[in-house]
Amino acid sequence: MAIMLNFHPKYKEEVVKGNQTTTVRLGDRSSKYRLGEKVILSIGEKWCLTKIGEGIIESAYVKSFGELTPEDLLGASSDSHTLEGLRECLNAYYRQKIEDEDMVTVVKFKRIEGEELPG
Repeated sequence: MAIMLNFHPKYKEEVVKGNQTTTVRLGDRSSKYRLGEKVILSIGEKWCLTKIGEGIIESAYVKSFGELTPEDLLGASSDSHTLEGLRECLNAYYRQKIEDEDMVTVVKFKRIEGEELPG
């Protein structure tokens, strides 16, 4: 089964255009994303996903939120370029307060060019 890297629909353009190449997920998900692995990039909710492309995992590593640096956020979505912006996004998405001690997985990927994408 193919691994999915799913995004909120508001990030579709950033992912499709290759502007977003980093995502941060709550918890240790490093075993899910392996270096060089092909993933399906999608948007939507678990019950209704839309494929928007494919990508290759360039790295996946785990840190506490408090250990994140600006370099970790290079390639993140436009509202997650700062640590406070990222914290706000994660708080809203996971519906919980993200603390400095919480573990997160930083996933860096590259979209595969040349695919037909849905309109």
